[in-house]
Amino acid sequence: MADEVSADSKEHLISLLNAARAALLYGFFIETLAHKLTNVTVAAAAGKAFRFEFGDASVNLDLGILAGQLTEFEREIRGNYYLQLEHQAIRTFYELVYTYCKRSNQTSAYASEPFMQFARVWRNVVSHGDGAVLREWPGSLKKKGVTTVRWRNRVLMESQVGSQVSLNIVDIINLQEDVYAFCQEKLQ
Repeated sequence: MADEVSADSKEHLISLLNAARAALLYGFFIETLAHKLTNVTVAAAAGKAFRFEFGDASVNLDLGILAGQLTEFEREIRGNYYLQLEHQAIRTFYELVYTYCKRSNQTSAYASEPFMQFARVWRNVVSHGDGAVLREWPGSLKKKGVTTVRWRNRVLMESQVGSQVSLNIVDIINLQEDVYAFCQEKLQ
């Protein structure tokens, strides 16, 4: 989303952030509903074509492969789906706000918020590699001697480079809410 769309006004930014918030909640809602489906339901659909429609386009898919994979790999499938939601939620919010602040000459407001540096490091985690390992510490933070970024009760440290790190759904929603409030209250 952030790669394709950028905000040209605060109102547009707020609208885009609301859309991203709604997409995250919709994704978790769908994931919760899908988890409640039993393997029997999916298996019963195996061998039958399921029609996916995307506007004017459509495709018929056999759900047999899904039924087989769910039985053996449900945890991994759900985990990958969660990582995709997290990636989109964090990266979209960060990129939209950063790009807007840069284009509207408000980077000082952005940079003064400690949680924005947390969001920045987290964006790097979900955007590079497998989405769960802190691969490297940002060079600009190293130059400033910053080895820790904090947000609420969460801490990311340079010493965690190479380690697996995670946020839960509550953290992701709260981070989005804090970024949203910053945009509403402090940006022009």
